[in-house]
Amino acid sequence: MLEKRAWWCVVIAVVALAGCGDDEGSSTPATDSGVSTDGSGTDTAGADTGASGDAAGETGETAPDAADDAADDAPAAPTCAAYCDAVMTTCTGTKNTQYIDAARCLSMCAKMAVGGASDMSGDTVGCRLNHARLAKSGGTDLHCPHAGATGGTVCGPKRCDAFCKLAMAQCTSGAPFTSEADCKSKCPEAEFSATAAASELDQTRQTFNCMQYHLQAAYQSAAAATTHCPHLTLTSGPCGPT
Repeated sequence: MLEKRAWWCVVIAVVALAGCGDDEGSSTPATDSGVSTDGSGTDTAGADTGASGDAAGETGETAPDAADDAADDAPAAPTCAAYCDAVMTTCTGTKNTQYIDAARCLSMCAKMAVGGASDMSGDTVGCRLNHARLAKSGGTDLHCPHAGATGGTVCGPKRCDAFCKLAMAQCTSGAPFTSEADCKSKCPEAEFSATAAASELDQTRQTFNCMQYHLQAAYQSAAAATTHCPHLTLTSGPCGPT
């Protein structure tokens, strides 16, 4: 009897151990769940990486666009074509005409310093162009002289400074002065006539305006320079005394 009881005890113990093993096996899905969590975590990290890549890509595309926009917003450099078109279109009539014709404007402009797009003073094309544009806005009497060949004491400190530079560039011989400095010392800017009826190119004798006219006439051609460069004085010739 005792042996049978002992045998049953062994059987019961074995069954109990088997039950414990099943319990441990049932916990395996929990472990699998942990693996699943790791998988979703990996997916999330992958999604974050993709988002970061998109953001980086967008940043990379923005930089060239910003540079292009800045280039588009930058003011265009002044050109003789733009300047002469503006001054010939806007500055007209007896009082405000600044050049004999567009060809003379382009020829003289080619001898000027280009300057910058924002120039409002100084002997430059940029300054003259900006004042021609201001004249178009309604200030022709004020701004057209500044847009002219000799700068109207704004686009250049003195008319004679621009005049002598332009004269020496065209009049290689025949002029009544030997150098730019000699021209400035003889230049009769005080004789500029600023009356309401007089233009920058008025041909009245004994006026600086008359000399400005003949300087522009000299810019027509080499032959014209031979004729008109000797007239850049108030002591003789068409601008001299009667």
